[in-house]
Amino acid sequence: MAAAEDPSYDAMWRAALAKPCGTITEYSNHLVVQCDDPTVHFLFTKPAHPAHPGIIEERLFQDAFGKWRIRTEGYAFGSTAPSPAFERWLAEITERGAAARP
Repeated sequence: MAAAEDPSYDAMWRAALAKPCGTITEYSNHLVVQCDDPTVHFLFTKPAHPAHPGIIEERLFQDAFGKWRIRTEGYAFGSTAPSPAFERWLAEITERGAAARP
């Protein structure tokens, strides 16, 4: 997601909402923004989440052999280094994506 001019949680939230996104699903401590492009979605922490403020972007893509893969990127805000809570959340989401691969 391009938020290079203002790489903040709020800027990335606005950038996600500016994309054609069809669904925002709210959970107790995070939001999932599913774009109309079914290969991309974003997870945004809410203030109650231990990793807040943080964002995870997941993109489906086909590798050189035609296999579908998931690219997971995390964006942690609030301190100079990602918090242990953010690192755990990112690992959990990454592992979930790996488990879903055929």
